[in-house]
Amino acid sequence: ARAAGSALLVVATHRDVPRGDTSPLAAALPALHAEPAALALRLRPLGRDAVAQLLRTRLPGTAGALHGVCEEVVDEVARRTGGNPLFVRAVVALLAQRPPAQRDASTVAALAAEPELRDVVRAWARGLPRTTREVLSAASVLGEDFELPDLAALRGQDPADVLTALEAALAAGAVSAAAAPGGYRFAHA
Repeated sequence: ARAAGSALLVVATHRDVPRGDTSPLAAALPALHAEPAALALRLRPLGRDAVAQLLRTRLPGTAGALHGVCEEVVDEVARRTGGNPLFVRAVVALLAQRPPAQRDASTVAALAAEPELRDVVRAWARGLPRTTREVLSAASVLGEDFELPDLAALRGQDPADVLTALEAALAAGAVSAAAAPGGYRFAHA
């Protein structure tokens, strides 16, 4: 094998690491980011146009729709998935199983009850720390929008401890900060 003068490209992916994480990945990231040739690309949720493109590519021929998918379906998929590519693809796969006449916004809204979509969400959530999953489960009882003090009271925990668990959910895109201080919203809401 020849190494001298050869170029090497290493591509690595990872989820955001919450503050306070002591995993080997969290320990290695500062050194990796300090490398002069390192380039970090932060992936963001899909915007509405990207959701529309994905829907139109995967669901051609929806009845009564411009370019295959009506705007109401695009809006509903974008809103319900928060632009998370994994969730968008799961919703598209479920819509593709339906006849074109049944690919409407009300169908998208009803997909939350589909076992396949719940399985996708559960598998994704397994990548979050246990305490974060527990906090999100409690937050779901409070509704699509919730406030840190209410969530801390529900959990019987100090708000700072709940906030630490929420940071992983924020980093993963499961929730977003609301305009009001201490307020949060589920990304799919």
